[in-house]
Amino acid sequence: MIASDELQAAILDSITPKAQEAIQRVAIAGQKIMFDKQSHKPLFDEITQNEGGGIAHLMLMLFDKSNRSIPKGALLPAGAIMLAKAFEFTEKAKIKPVDDAAFGEALQEMSVVIADRFDPSFRGKVAAKTGQKPQERAQPAQPEQPQPQPAPQARGLLNARI
Repeated sequence: MIASDELQAAILDSITPKAQEAIQRVAIAGQKIMFDKQSHKPLFDEITQNEGGGIAHLMLMLFDKSNRSIPKGALLPAGAIMLAKAFEFTEKAKIKPVDDAAFGEALQEMSVVIADRFDPSFRGKVAAKTGQKPQERAQPAQPEQPQPQPAPQARGLLNARI
């Protein structure tokens, strides 16, 4: 079983208070989005289908929506915390079984997607060191487009039912 609180404590205990604050802010914002069933159900569905890629997209979406004010160094630790929270939830809700190996694979995928966003040659560098063929580059997270809202009905005598 993945214990997100233990992982979070281990991450936060090893860094400066300023970095702790940034990571906690990002992780809390991510949790609000991830667990909001009404407005972000498609995102949560993506996360439960592809945990590593889904959390990476969530972290990159938060980074973009913050006008890039989130420290890049906070994305991976906050993402690891978010990933643990997602695994914990999917296990408790019996959406699918999880284990440490699956968490490790998802964490690696999340790390690669985020690193690839800031260094497009990252996958090639990893492939060169490991002697493997570079994987296809992940698509960056698309910013959410506001949904058009219907024009409000004017109130008054012209629109009153008679």
